Amino acid sequence: MRGVRLFPLVLLATAVALCGCIARHAENGPVATTASAPARAPQDPDLAAVMERFYQMVEGEHWQFADLMLTPGYHTRLGLDGMRPRYANLTGIDVTLQQTGSSTVVAHMSARDRSNPARVLNFIETSRLFWDGQQWGIDEIARQDLSGGSSL
Repeated sequence: MRGVRLFPLVLLATAVALCGCIARHAENGPVATTASAPARAPQDPDLAAVMERFYQMVEGEHWQFADLMLTPGYHTRLGLDGMRPRYANLTGIDVTLQQTGSSTVVAHMSARDRSNPARVLNFIETSRLFWDGQQWGIDEIARQDLSGGSSL
């Protein structure tokens, strides 16, 4: 019999607590649940600065950070090792950057071959960048080997 009398009291306490929560929510206003829309690409961005940071990551052999600067699609095309195979054998990288379009940067690069330090390699790399709504990512890097090798 006692259990029967407690049930209405528990039900009443739950209802009072629920009303208090609803009243407090109404006082504070609704909780914002809207996600911010992706921002438009900045006008006249300095993409050479983005690529300079990328080449600093490469030269310091910070492969994970260099790979994070790639768009997901480009990283997928490169595979698990990302940029490492392309740059791992280079040392003493010297890069001159020139932005040639709204999303294109050309890098004139010279470096020493790590396996043969007497050999100097020269490349031109043309990078295309992509604005994802929050930051610039490298979407493609085409390389022209000026050292007599093939392009990558």
